[in-house]
Amino acid sequence: MPFSDISIIINNSKCICSDLQHADYSPAYAWFNYFLIIILLPSISVFGVLANILNIYVYSRKRMQTSANNYLLFLACSDFLVILTGLFIFWLDSARSYIPSLAHVPYMTVYALPFGYMAQTCSIYFTVAAAIDCYVQVSWEEIRDNYCTVKKAMEINICITLCSIIYNSLRFPQFNLRKCFHDATQELIIEICPTALFFAINTIYNVYMYMILMTLLPFLCLSILNAMIVVRKSVKPTDLEQNVENDDDTLTMIMVVVIFLCCNTLALIVNLIETFFNPDALLLNFLTDGSNFLVIFNSSVNCLIYLIFNKIYRQIFLYAFFFKNFLIKLDIFFLYQSIRHFLIKLDLLNCSDHQLWLGNHLKYDRNIDEWLTSSSGFFIFERQKNPSISALKL
Repeated sequence: MPFSDISIIINNSKCICSDLQHADYSPAYAWFNYFLIIILLPSISVFGVLANILNIYVYSRKRMQTSANNYLLFLACSDFLVILTGLFIFWLDSARSYIPSLAHVPYMTVYALPFGYMAQTCSIYFTVAAAIDCYVQVSWEEIRDNYCTVKKAMEINICITLCSIIYNSLRFPQFNLRKCFHDATQELIIEICPTALFFAINTIYNVYMYMILMTLLPFLCLSILNAMIVVRKSVKPTDLEQNVENDDDTLTMIMVVVIFLCCNTLALIVNLIETFFNPDALLLNFLTDGSNFLVIFNSSVNCLIYLIFNKIYRQIFLYAFFFKNFLIKLDIFFLYQSIRHFLIKLDLLNCSDHQLWLGNHLKYDRNIDEWLTSSSGFFIFERQKNPSISALKL
C-alpha cells in the first residue's frame, strides 16, 4: 500500500520513539529493507525522474495533441511527483537509521506525506480517465467525437487534480513532530506522531475510504475496462490505413493499465490484510516495503511502454535526442552548398582570373568541410555522390 509504512509507526495512541519495534524487527527484514529501499529505490527513482521529464517533453509536443495523450501528459507530471515524494517518505525515512545527519528528516516527511498522497491519487485517476477515454474511442462511437477531445480531457484532468488536493488536504493536520527519548541510543530524536484528528477520522478516512477509493475501486474499474477494450479490439474490424495511430494509442493504454494492475496488486493485498485481519507485524513490514517499491517502479517505467508500443512517441524521441543535431548540420551544409554554387556562377561572369578565384574558394570550402564533417562521415559520402560537387573539385 503506497505511503503506508508511516501509518504502521503511528497507529498507536502514543508516540513511540523507535523506527522499528522488537515485534516487527529481524535481521532478515533489515537486509531486505536495506537492499530494496536504500539501494534499489533511489536507483529506479533517478531513472523515473528522467523518464517522466522525457514523457512530459514528448507529450507536450504539438504533434501529440490528442485526448489520450493529454491524460498521459498529466500522468507523467503526477508520476514525477510520486517519485520525488516517495524518495522523501520511503528512502530518507529508512536512511536516517544509517546516516545520523538525516536525523531531521521527519521535518520534511511530515509535509511530503500529504503531497505524496495527492500525487498518488492523481496518478491513479489519470490512469482511470485515460482507460475510459480509450474505451470510448474503441466502443462508443456515438459520443466519441464529443468526449474524446483535448478540451474535454483537460477539463477532466483539472477536475481530478482539484479533487485530489481537496480530498487529501485533511492529511496535513493529522500528524505533528515531537522530540522523544530513544531508549536504544539514549538520545532525543524527532518522530512523526498522530494528532487528535488522526484518531477521530482514522477508521473511516484512512482505512475504509482509502481502501475503496485508492485500491478497490480503481483496480476493479481498470480491470473491467481493460478486458472490455481487449475484447472489443479483437472482434472489431480495423481499417489499417486510418487506424494505425489509434491502434498504437489503444495498445499503449492497454499496457499502461496492465503494468498498473501488476504493480498495485500487492498494495491491494496489503490493504485488505491490514483492514480485515490481524497480520504479523514483521510480515506486514515486508509486504509494505515491497508494495511501496512497486508503486515507485510503476511511476518510473511507463516511458519504456511508450517507446516499445507507440510509433509516434518513438519518432519524436529519436528525432529529439539522436537525429536533431545531425539534421541541423545537414541543413547548414546544403544551405552552404546552395550559396556557394550561386556565388560561383555569379562571380565567374565577372572574374578575369577564374583559376585564382576558384582556388581561393576551394581552399575556403575545405575549411568549411572540416567543420561540417567533424562529428559525422555522412557528408563526405554525400559530396562524393553529388556530380556537381565532384565536377567542381576536378
